[in-house]
Amino acid sequence: MKVPYNWLRDYVEIPYSPEELANRLTMAGIEVEDIQIFAPLSDKIVAGKIEDLSLHPTSNKLQLVKVNAGDALLSVICGAWNIKKGDIVALALPGSVLPDGREIRIAEIKGISSEGMLCSAAELGLELNGAEEGILILDEECAPGTSLADVLFVNEPVLELELTPNRADCLGLLGVAREVAALTVKKIKLPESAVEETGRDIHELAEVQILETELCPRYTARVMEGFKIKPSPLNMQLRLLSAGIRSIYNLVDVTNYVMWETGFPMHAFDYDKVSGSTIKARY
Repeated sequence: MKVPYNWLRDYVEIPYSPEELANRLTMAGIEVEDIQIFAPLSDKIVAGKIEDLSLHPTSNKLQLVKVNAGDALLSVICGAWNIKKGDIVALALPGSVLPDGREIRIAEIKGISSEGMLCSAAELGLELNGAEEGILILDEECAPGTSLADVLFVNEPVLELELTPNRADCLGLLGVAREVAALTVKKIKLPESAVEETGRDIHELAEVQILETELCPRYTARVMEGFKIKPSPLNMQLRLLSAGIRSIYNLVDVTNYVMWETGFPMHAFDYDKVSGSTIKARY
């Protein structure tokens, strides 16, 4: 069970460092096997705002990009074409080191100096859905020059729990938060879960049949309409990745997110493809 440290802090105040928390959980019977850092990025990889773009004077395959890095306006040569003026992008400043070990330096490309590098998700070591090619465009509002570690869920300590079969209550972050709350004498903070129900009566739309009540005493379902299938917000994708879950698209991701949060199995079905609009829980 992977427990991202800062995600866990959404549900309970933690007065300990990740290492101290790991030790205290282990002494309480919840063994922490390891602590890994998810997406360790240099503090010199920052948010940059694109102020202007133009063709490279000697190459029609390259762009000359003016990037606001907070305290300076930099000229960066870029071969990607998915960016436009006003975009907030991932910018590796000179002196930064990418996850693959490459050091970014001021370099001359076809006669013009490039003062940094605009980065794709892959170049930052991130497997994001919908960002396989091109520069990573941030969907977070942030000031140019802000370290990505301050606006994205990166550089995240992740505790790996080695749970015994009797501690299935800790197969969700809220269960782990309860354990931490007991250790720290703090109150757990449950996420808001109010739902506004509108539209037709559910019994006109769908049915749940439990055919094996001893194996499945309860199964709940909800019909939701009006979705546009698209990639999830960047930080949701990163938070799932930190827990070891690959992003698919928004509707699948949110069920996985809540499943990891609560420890409760969830799944999204395409209503049009459910035979007879009926879910059957059977052996």
